[in-house]
Amino acid sequence: MKNQDNSYLKMKNYFQEIVENSVDINSFSGFSSTELKTREANDELTQPYLAIFDYSMGLSGPDQNTISVRKLSFAIVYNNIPEDDFDLQYQAIDNAEDIVLQVLAMIKHHSGLEKHFLFNSFIKESVDIDDLELNSTSYGSVCYLELKNNRTLRLDKNRWLTIENYN
Repeated sequence: MKNQDNSYLKMKNYFQEIVENSVDINSFSGFSSTELKTREANDELTQPYLAIFDYSMGLSGPDQNTISVRKLSFAIVYNNIPEDDFDLQYQAIDNAEDIVLQVLAMIKHHSGLEKHFLFNSFIKESVDIDDLELNSTSYGSVCYLELKNNRTLRLDKNRWLTIENYN
């Protein structure tokens, strides 16, 4: 079975489900930077929280075998940390990195399950984890990763009115 479609909405729902099933993560913010800013400003995010930052799709491979690759990043963030408590900031980054690794372990696990929509999609070599200073009181770790996707560049002639004119 080939890997499944990991579309925008499926990935948002997937990460929300990760948060709901984690004993370490308490809140979730989706792809929208406006959502994150609003929820942070209204103090709606209980630390640590998971936020999805970037989401894009790229293409790779030869012409006959184009592979789409989902690129995304997520962060584990601790908020309301005093600006002058550097030890607590460092501890938040350290704790967040540990949680990021657990999220990645779950993604890897799901990528190994044939019936899961992420089957065979995890690209371990694409992972990069960095420390994060979101603002003067929010610290954590951000993870960049890529997932194989089964979306292709196959032309669907039913979606075009004038396709015959270009044969």
